[in-house]
Amino acid sequence: CCELLKNDFSTPDFPVGNDLVLYISNDFGVYYNYTNMTRPWMIGNLKTDPPEELVRKVFSGDVPALNEAKKFTWSALASLYGDMSSDRVFSPDDFKIYLLNECAGRIDGGF
Repeated sequence: CCELLKNDFSTPDFPVGNDLVLYISNDFGVYYNYTNMTRPWMIGNLKTDPPEELVRKVFSGDVPALNEAKKFTWSALASLYGDMSSDRVFSPDDFKIYLLNECAGRIDGGF
């Protein structure tokens, strides 16, 4: 996967799509299904945030983790967090999610 992304100079554009799935935590935090339920990935809170703001954030990807990741290209993320000698097996999309989650760890001292 690192090899596939080494020349990909586009930036992350998650999470748009018709099949978006959200997780709701026990304290009503809202998260994308491909993320960790940590502060950098939190979209908002069902009890405290206006519904319009939650919808805006969901479809724009306006969360700290994605805002951080958008500072880098896929090539840079693969270089920073990928391992060319790894024998792990990922699909390309799963590898991108792995890279996003690794990048999110930079925020607030990690997970």
